[in-house]
Amino acid sequence: MMIFARRAALALFLTAPLILAGCGEQTAAPKPIPITDAAVSGDGTGRYTIAWIAPNVDTVTVYAGTDPSNVGREREVGSGGANGHLAVELPADTRWYFEFVPNDGGALVMAQRGLGLATVPNLRDAGGYRTTDGRWVKVGRVYRSDQLDKVSDADFAAMKDLGLKLICDFRTETERAAGADRVPEGTEHMIADVSGNSGGGLGAVLGDPSRMGEVLSQISAEEIMMMANRAFVSSDSARAAYKSTFERLADSGSLPTLFHCTAGKDRTGWSAAVLLTILGVPRDIVMHDYMLSNTFLAQKNRALLENFPPELAQQMIPLVGVRESYLNAAFEEVENTYGDFETYVRDGIGLSDDTVAALKANFLTPETAPPKTVTTMGY
Repeated sequence: MMIFARRAALALFLTAPLILAGCGEQTAAPKPIPITDAAVSGDGTGRYTIAWIAPNVDTVTVYAGTDPSNVGREREVGSGGANGHLAVELPADTRWYFEFVPNDGGALVMAQRGLGLATVPNLRDAGGYRTTDGRWVKVGRVYRSDQLDKVSDADFAAMKDLGLKLICDFRTETERAAGADRVPEGTEHMIADVSGNSGGGLGAVLGDPSRMGEVLSQISAEEIMMMANRAFVSSDSARAAYKSTFERLADSGSLPTLFHCTAGKDRTGWSAAVLLTILGVPRDIVMHDYMLSNTFLAQKNRALLENFPPELAQQMIPLVGVRESYLNAAFEEVENTYGDFETYVRDGIGLSDDTVAALKANFLTPETAPPKTVTTMGY
């Protein structure tokens, strides 16, 4: 067992998109999770590197399974002490979840963040982050994604394995007409049009080189994105769409849920940022989750820009990616319009205290003592 320093562990695992989430054992009184940092990194061939930090714990045993809510104890993949590091090889044709079981305290379930689907590259779990009070956002409850109209049969099979109860489609009517979602049988499809069919949405513009050139001759790409993110906070259509989405997420019968737009980075990015903030995830980690779209969409964006003249493609780069300034513009709009985030949730989106409490009950592990810091290994 390799013992490694915290900084070395963080540097090693920040390079890979990761996911972790808590899942306490099914007992009458779930114990707090003593694991403070953890990470899983996979190479797409069934090889995984796993690490954790669990102060004041003697032993952590790791099990692998395919059900995030019931990993099971049939397949033990290794164990270690308070600081652990494992190399694991498993069949590559399924999504694996790893349950970290300490000798004292609750267990933690984690997995690689992205699903690695070529035709839906930004499909990833929105859970798996540690909150300011030391809890974890559970895995396997809510997913965020880019468009679902071009999903290959193989990727669709992997998506079906998630067991989705609900898909929330943030796209406009124009976008939906251009490509209807592929929805697994038995999954409800809900329309939650964030943009109110305003101009067909950015996704429609990105598919039209002549229209894109006209738009960018009048306003910069950066300003388009800043305006869009402010509108996610203030526009009537956005507030209504997010209200309906979060109210469904507060219903445990709707889980697992997937919400998406075209790229899965803007309308979807703000939705994920709001949910994580409600749950108590620190702002810097919320920002990290937002910025991961640049990693997951890199290949898709390169292919998209190849359809445009080089000069225009260069102008479009700020449109196809995300920047910290975009998300900051939305949070600034919250402050300017509502005064603080809690008032935005209550008066802007219109969520009741009961709905917020239900969201926390659905997505958070048992409460523990507040940590001194919230670190980054678990990204």
